Amino acid sequence: MNNLETYYAENIEVRVRNLMAKAKSQIDFKTLHNDYLSVRNNTILTFLINEQILLKNHLYERAQNILKQAEAL
Repeated sequence: MNNLETYYAENIEVRVRNLMAKAKSQIDFKTLHNDYLSVRNNTILTFLINEQILLKNHLYERAQNILKQAEAL
């Protein structure tokens, strides 16, 4: 009982430090996860914009080819 009374405050402090370390790591993970979502969304948006531009160019080229063929006929 004497040891328990003597080291009670120290034991509580060690336990609190361990729990705080776990909490900080979870907060860091949440921040990293939010950053990942932001990067992922920006990458998807860039991909979709590039695909839209490629599609417009493809349609323009096809329309030009159809007009040239019609003019040739």
